[in-house]
Amino acid sequence: MNGEQERRKYVRVPFSAGLTITSMSGQQTCSGNSINLSRGGIGLYCEKFFPTGTRLMIQVEMHHKGKIIKDQLSGTVRWAKIEQDGAILGVEFDELLNPTKNHDLCNVLDSK
Repeated sequence: MNGEQERRKYVRVPFSAGLTITSMSGQQTCSGNSINLSRGGIGLYCEKFFPTGTRLMIQVEMHHKGKIIKDQLSGTVRWAKIEQDGAILGVEFDELLNPTKNHDLCNVLDSK
């Protein structure tokens, strides 16, 4: 097991959803797509680079089993990698996803 896997507390699953990512300062907003999801965070691709430590608000919208799922999550960029047309980020959520507050996203996680 590599170091990154050892640090993770929660299992990540492949997860594809459209995202709107906004810095908490409100100075930058961009579109993106999720790569994977866990109860503690999200891996995503976005059109802009946000450095490590940036606080973000992430709006999620996806279709799952004929239903539109929308949720809003906040977190902090823990790692970032510049790509040719944007960036790949690892974001740790401020609060773990939980079935009460994030019912639909938890159902998606549990179904994978």
